[in-house]
This record gives sequence, C-alpha cells and structure tokens, in this order.
Amino acid sequence: MQQAFDELAAFEQPVRPEHRARWEQLNARFHETLTSAHASPWTTKVLRLLTRHGERYRRFTIGLVDSGRDVHAEHREIFELAMAGMEARAALALEAHIRATPDLLVRALRDGRQVLPA
Repeated sequence: MQQAFDELAAFEQPVRPEHRARWEQLNARFHETLTSAHASPWTTKVLRLLTRHGERYRRFTIGLVDSGRDVHAEHREIFELAMAGMEARAALALEAHIRATPDLLVRALRDGRQVLPA
C-alpha cells in the first residue's frame, strides 16, 4: 500500500498533461490496492467495472481549471486512514473522493463551463 501511494504521489502534485497516462495507471493501482484485501472475485469484478465507468467522468473533470479540488490530499487522507486501521473512516473518505468527480462535473455544466475530455 505504501509503495502504491508513494508512486502515485510523485505524479499528482500536480498531474501534468505529459504524465497523465502514467498517473492514470498509478491511480488505478492505488485504488485496487485499497480494495485488494477482500477475498471475493465477484467484488473485484464489480469494482473494476465501476472504475471503468467512472473513468469517463474523471477524464472530463481532470482538465477543469480552478476546480478547487486537491486530489493528492484526498488520496493522502484515504491512505492514512487505511494505514491506521480506520476502515470505516477510510471508506467514507473514499466515497467522498469518488463522489467528488461527478459532483464537480455537474457544477461545471450548471455553470455553463465547457467540459471536454482530457
């Protein structure tokens, strides 16, 4: 878990366009590492499916200027809570992290901002 977080952190302060593909890989690895402790292949399959569906929205929001979002801080909070054994709080932080993407997209569209995939 530590290695997945450290590698991701190196590419997201901030995520530069030339490193976006690598960041995408490391982000997926970090999120999979978070959920890898369960023993259910079905859960893994569902989580991967949901991740793929969520990627389309992240590609639209990652390029938004002035989003006010600090994705690295979100990842750090999730990581620290998970490492401290605070599973329920880590799960809530993860939920807020994932929910922030569609919420940001909806706000941008309501504000009339042009939203294009990165």
